[in-house]
Amino acid sequence: MMTLTSDVPATDTAVGSLAHEPQRASDPHRFAPATRVEIIEERDGYFLIGYDRHGRFAGDSWFGTVEEAKSQARQKFGVDEADWRARTEEETPIFSALVKRHFAYLINEYGFAIIRDSDWVVEFATASCLVTVSMVGVRLESREREIIRRRRAELLTLISQDSPHFQLPPRSADDPKSVIRDADGSQNRRLGVLAPLLKKHGEKMLCGDFSGQKSIAA
Repeated sequence: MMTLTSDVPATDTAVGSLAHEPQRASDPHRFAPATRVEIIEERDGYFLIGYDRHGRFAGDSWFGTVEEAKSQARQKFGVDEADWRARTEEETPIFSALVKRHFAYLINEYGFAIIRDSDWVVEFATASCLVTVSMVGVRLESREREIIRRRRAELLTLISQDSPHFQLPPRSADDPKSVIRDADGSQNRRLGVLAPLLKKHGEKMLCGDFSGQKSIAA
């Protein structure tokens, strides 16, 4: 799969992040301005993803063709065709590889298959359960045909119900090398904690039993 990367030129044409909705200055979860963008090819299209100066996620958009993704990058960030280059190994996030190592038991013990494998999100699925592992956390979702009937649970919520004082190890330090290549090992530690807790607190759902969980429409 192709991955292209470019720094965002320090010009007036760069207009911030790739947030899907307008962001308020008071919002503590708002994305920082993107200083680097990437185009990542997936099976059915291309993601244009922004990263801030610390290497943290700063929003994304999906496009059907690479030309459409480049056009958006040019309009929003002033990135020209000549600015794009192939991403090097040093710039490739290690997060996906860590997820697949720690959560391999989903495949080996529960019969899951990987249906999405991108830099910052890995999805495992059976006919009855979808597990999404991202930098934000771990989510379980049932797979009814009708979306409004699907049920969903966040692993951290399940854990807090039994252990109100539970805390994950802290996130990566705010520098690109730590975030992208997990130089300080914090992503590895967090995933190493979450993987066995998913089995402990979510085993019924891993087997397709979402009774007691609220539907998405609720």
